[in-house]
Order: sequence, then C-alpha cells, then structure tokens
Amino acid sequence: MLAKRGAEPRRRFTTAHELHHFLMAHHEPDQPGRFQCKSVDLLRLKAKAGDQRQRREVEANRLAAPGLLPPHLLRRAMAASRKPLSWLRMQV
Repeated sequence: MLAKRGAEPRRRFTTAHELHHFLMAHHEPDQPGRFQCKSVDLLRLKAKAGDQRQRREVEANRLAAPGLLPPHLLRRAMAASRKPLSWLRMQV
C-alpha cells in the first residue's frame, strides 16, 4: 500500500484510510483483494441510507483523520478534551 500522489498530509490520510479498510473485518473489498476508493470517497463525510459501500468509506475516513495531526498536536488535543476519544466517536 503506497500513496504516491498529493502533498504529505494527503498521502498520510490516503494510506491511513486504506489501512483501516484492511484492518476492519467487516470491510469487504470491491474486487477480490482490492478496495476501489475514488477521490470523492476520501472526501465523504456522510453515507446515503442503506449504502454499505459509502458507509465503509465514511468509517475509513473518520478513523484515518487523526493521522493528519502530528503526534504532539494530537496529544495536545486529547489532553485538552474532557472525553479524549469523543471526537473519534463513530456516527456513520
């Protein structure tokens, strides 16, 4: 898995997004052994009701998003929050 295009934050996000597809047991590839994510999928915030593919994309995006923050900023954001993981809550 390698993201070759875009700026460093975009490549990190894309790699994290795809990694989460791989790690989530309920994410099934579009083709055998392969997810077919489009650019629009990497921007998706909501899924249409009943659309499992879009739901997987939204979930992968929400799990990948923290990877955009450098570790020191992530620690600062978590320390400032009363409920450190509340910003990661899955609402798909």
